[in-house]
Amino acid sequence: MYKINSSSQKILEKMLGKKYREIVDMDYDDEISYIQKKNNRKLVFSNKVDHRKVGRGNPLLSRRRIKTMDKVNAGLSRIK
Repeated sequence: MYKINSSSQKILEKMLGKKYREIVDMDYDDEISYIQKKNNRKLVFSNKVDHRKVGRGNPLLSRRRIKTMDKVNAGLSRIK
């Protein structure tokens, strides 16, 4: 589990209007209903995929920049 520092907790409490511990203890349905009540409108989750936001993978793989330990050791042995 991730932990945030106390100043960040206070900022979240001020923004969301709830104690940090209450926010952490909320389940998914509670979070959705709280957000809907706070914004005075229903949340809508789109079924369409935005292709601009789809991950394209690791750029190092496509550039062949990821090295195995064997390649690293071979490179280090050439330096010696």
